[in-house]
Amino acid sequence: MFRSCTILALLSLPLAAVELPAVFSDHAVLQAGADTPVWGTGRDGESIRVAIGAVRASTTVTGGRWMVRLAGLKPSSSGQDLVVQGDTTRTVRDVLIGDVWLCSGQSNMEWRVNQSHNGSEAAAQATDAGIRFFHVPHTTATVPATDVKAQWKIVSPTTIGNYSAVSYHFARDLRRTRSQPVGLLGSYWGATSAQSWTSTEALTAPPAFSHYLEAKATFLKDYDRLKAAWPETKAAFDAAVARVNASNADAKATWEQAAAEAKANGRKSPVKPKTIPQPKRVYHPDENPSVPTYLFNGMISPLAPYALTGVIWYQGESNSGAAAEYASLFPRLIQDWRGHWGRDDLPFLFVQVSTWKEPQQSPIEDGDIPRVRQAQLAALALPRTGMTSALDINDGSDIHPANKQIVGERLAQVARRVAYGEAVACDHPSIRGVTRAGNVLRVHLDHAEGLRVAVPPWLGSKATVPSATVPVSLAVCGEDGVWQWATAQIEGSDLLLSSDLVPQPVAAAHAWAPNTAINLYNAAGLPLLPFVSDSARLPTP
Repeated sequence: MFRSCTILALLSLPLAAVELPAVFSDHAVLQAGADTPVWGTGRDGESIRVAIGAVRASTTVTGGRWMVRLAGLKPSSSGQDLVVQGDTTRTVRDVLIGDVWLCSGQSNMEWRVNQSHNGSEAAAQATDAGIRFFHVPHTTATVPATDVKAQWKIVSPTTIGNYSAVSYHFARDLRRTRSQPVGLLGSYWGATSAQSWTSTEALTAPPAFSHYLEAKATFLKDYDRLKAAWPETKAAFDAAVARVNASNADAKATWEQAAAEAKANGRKSPVKPKTIPQPKRVYHPDENPSVPTYLFNGMISPLAPYALTGVIWYQGESNSGAAAEYASLFPRLIQDWRGHWGRDDLPFLFVQVSTWKEPQQSPIEDGDIPRVRQAQLAALALPRTGMTSALDINDGSDIHPANKQIVGERLAQVARRVAYGEAVACDHPSIRGVTRAGNVLRVHLDHAEGLRVAVPPWLGSKATVPSATVPVSLAVCGEDGVWQWATAQIEGSDLLLSSDLVPQPVAAAHAWAPNTAINLYNAAGLPLLPFVSDSARLPTP
């Protein structure tokens, strides 16, 4: 009797529910091809069976967790059920099989479709149900998280407006050349630095980025104090914003009145005052994205090891204060993510940062922004990486060029070559070396077939429009280290540079400034990358 009652009592207990992380939700896209992991939680010892179509796998729950790998999934644009059976059954509906890309970085990746050039038109045309996106909300975590609060959505005119414009245009262009579905894992946050997107293990590995680990430790030590002081901190920030807004409004009103009076009296209008920048945003200590590792923990860790075709990355502006360090930190991040996905060959594609700050006035305007671009170029030494440039997509001094369609399409061209092995022309012209003949430096370029002068048609209304007839933003220097503007002649795939002020040039440079003009393109329509032929000739920082 006792045994019977015990059995009845056990049978009356609720069964442990099989759980899946949010990335396995209705309308998901699973990666086609190689073994595709599916994972979740359950009761220790529980038998788990996973199936989609004819593909099946099984395992047993250990330590509350389980994972299977679905072998050989074939691309499919027809929605299928992903069924997970254990003590209970979970069904994920309308799952497509195709290519999955992780899209990450800071504000230029986060920049929304409806903020971008022709955004309303692009959204209205977003009717391809073969593109799905999973938008990870801004999330920080002290230790690696295992899940996020998000869900897959089907691209449509009503869903795409607030999603990343670069990643959407990237996917849309891939769909033009590849017939299979595209899934986008969007994990980005404006004004964030690479160290926040890097794991603790990667920052600890030798040579360690000790100052970031120390900064994290200091933050955790000060957490209680920062949390208690938050109301005062937030009030001071709000007051500072109000003062800046009031000052900008007063300056604008004064200028408008002076401009109107000048116009009425036939005088030249006064120069429009510069806008005072907003104070640096402050965050509650529970939501601070600047703490090293916090974004990796909260926004990348929960996605690994979801099977991917590759990563697209648009970031670097927030590391412009430490460009020399970025040259080693950025490759560390790439290798870190590859390690967490267990794929040393995971394609990693990125965008060379755009122009911003004041337009170039001197032949060379050295500093961290050009050197960040140089660090990004150097990261191509890692296998299966690819880079495109947004340097010619100029909106004046705006750090956020509005035409994200061009950036997405260029990334798609790189993906076709690096990730899919197609013979696609996606390389920008770049310097190979220089030789001198008298007072002329010959700059030898790679990927410069069809080199020509052209004015990009996508320049913003506030852009510095370069010459339509002669190459611009080129400079040479002699042994004295004084840089002068250079005149240039195109000869095949080479540039011949000279200056009357430099009788014996020893080094050449192109577009070496934060905000520069670009007008040299190859036959593929890609602009010449910034370069300096001898970095030792740059001004001392």
